[in-house]
Amino acid sequence: MSPGKAMIGTGPGSNPIFANDYLSNDKFGLNYIDYVWHYYICKGIKVDCSELKGDKDFMPKLNNGYIFEGDVESDKFIFSNQGNETSVVISKPGSISFFAGAQGNFDFPNHSVGAIIVRALTSAFDAGLLPSEDDALLNLEYFKSKKREFYKQNSNIEDNKGGPWYDVYSKAFHSFEGQPVYTFAYDDALGQDGTLHNPNKDAIGKVTVKVGDLSGLNIPNPYEDSSKYTVAVNLGKNGNEAYYNLVYNGEIIVPGSKTTLKDVSSPLKVKFNGVDQEIYLKHHMVKPYNPITDGIVITKNSQDDSVTVNFPGPPANVKPEELSVQTDHGAHDEL
Repeated sequence: MSPGKAMIGTGPGSNPIFANDYLSNDKFGLNYIDYVWHYYICKGIKVDCSELKGDKDFMPKLNNGYIFEGDVESDKFIFSNQGNETSVVISKPGSISFFAGAQGNFDFPNHSVGAIIVRALTSAFDAGLLPSEDDALLNLEYFKSKKREFYKQNSNIEDNKGGPWYDVYSKAFHSFEGQPVYTFAYDDALGQDGTLHNPNKDAIGKVTVKVGDLSGLNIPNPYEDSSKYTVAVNLGKNGNEAYYNLVYNGEIIVPGSKTTLKDVSSPLKVKFNGVDQEIYLKHHMVKPYNPITDGIVITKNSQDDSVTVNFPGPPANVKPEELSVQTDHGAHDEL
């Protein structure tokens, strides 16, 4: 799991599995964020935002150039183009902002100067290049020129206390030879993403994917399953007592009812929030996809063919009258 995801708790009382103050606490050898902010009080950094010139969604266009110079004043990182035509002010962020990008004080709208600056700063951090040499111009060419220095000790960090001050998760995956993969939100800015790109969008062709010799390899069919299951179904609700409509075999299931389904074939077929869903119980899948189904959790007992399926409740701000919720008279304990 990437550090950005591992820093996020999963619910009340939960703890992230990666320290969410890793970059902002000197117990790890150095308060990295404080160090970077202090470094740029006396030194400068530049970010090339020239891609916005051709971005139809960036308006209005700038008259004084797209190179933004930044330094720290009054504990804020301030970036301005020539003549201070446009300025971007960034308050000191938390650790997750560097590892995940576009989080907290690094959250800027798409197609904006702020978004490009944050992408450059977090990319430099990810590769171990922040802080950079004085007046470095961060852009794709810069990162390509520094490729040999990725994921190494940064000579601009005094004594290199603690750390490492780069993304070890990214270093591990990028150490494998072959097709690059995305390990970080802005790997494209670092020139090491796995994006397949065809610049000729008007001449649609075909893509051939070679997976190698599969002779003798038994590839299981994830949809094939002859087992019969006992399925415990739980339906969530929010603090407003709102819940999504859940129907199995014509019967309504409501929160709080102990519902056990007997002799169930996979896929389990339900209507959830008005949509017919197929839930595969051996190889956990939900079809078709919709955003609500992301919250469905399938847990299979390793000792027998019993399965628990937890269905999510609505967001906290949703009220019952905003949903087409069935009453509880159709609920059954065993179906």
